[in-house]
Order: sequence, then C-alpha cells, then structure tokens
Amino acid sequence: MKSSDSLKAILNGMVDQLGMRKHPRLMVTRFCDGVGMSILGTILIHPKALSMPESVQRYVLAHELGHYRHRDSWNLFLSWFSLVVGSYVLWVIPETHAFSWLFMMVWEGVFVFGLGSYRNRQERRANQFAAELIGRGTVLDGIRAVAGYMWPGKPLSKARVTRIKEVGQM
Repeated sequence: MKSSDSLKAILNGMVDQLGMRKHPRLMVTRFCDGVGMSILGTILIHPKALSMPESVQRYVLAHELGHYRHRDSWNLFLSWFSLVVGSYVLWVIPETHAFSWLFMMVWEGVFVFGLGSYRNRQERRANQFAAELIGRGTVLDGIRAVAGYMWPGKPLSKARVTRIKEVGQM
C-alpha cells in the first residue's frame, strides 16, 4: 500500500502544472462520501484510494482539484448558510411569520429541484477539468475504476453511466 506522500506528490505536480498559487490541503480520511471530496480548501481522500493504481489516483485528484478550482464547496456552503439565516429571520422575528410559508416553499423548490441540477453541473465541470488536465481516456478509466474499488460487485449507477457518456462526448 502506498502512503499519502505519493498522493501529495501527484497533487503538487498538478497544482504546479496549472500554475496555481495556493495549494489545497490533502487529508486521507474515512470521513468521505465516496473516494474523494473537496471541502473548503481541503481535498479529502478515502484510504481505499491508496491501494488504487496511480492513473486512478490521478483521476480522483484531478476531479477533486476541479471542484477546488471552481470553489464548488464554497458555493454549496453559502447556499446552506443563506437558508439558515433566512429561516432564523422568518421564525424568530414575529413580523415575518406571515411570509415564512412562502419562504419555505421557495427554498424547497430551490433545493429539491435546483440543487440537484447544480450538483450535476458541478460533477460535469469537474470531470471536464480533469479531462483537460490528465486526458479523457484516463478520466473514463478512472470513473469506471472508482466504482469498482468503492462498491465491488455492484453495477454502475445511472449517474455514473451518464458521466461516462458525457466524458466520452467531450
């Protein structure tokens, strides 16, 4: 099993290749919703990624670097923060109670319908970024391989099949 130092070396090479001034932090942790996540300036990688081939590691890091570069986690954080502040204003300040039902209906529509499509756009943009950085073939192999490592024996999800088709058409 490789160490996290090899992942750091791959990530640093990509960041240098892009000429980015600020390097994201890298943390290997089991607290990931999948093989990798980008959260507020930190790329989290699941320990299973350490046993993956280097080409798959490059895909995972390039994909998460795409989320980091486009500040996707900050946008999501600001959306949730505005929901919390709006809820506080409407439920705590008595003069706004009459509008609380309207606010909650609007936000339910935004989060149920809008956030799903926004999340798909984020994934598409991160895969496109990775394809430009490391090549489309590596991205296609990486998408398939990640599913095999994280969920062995299970068929590819509909969302993952859609991502493979999208990358194939880039």
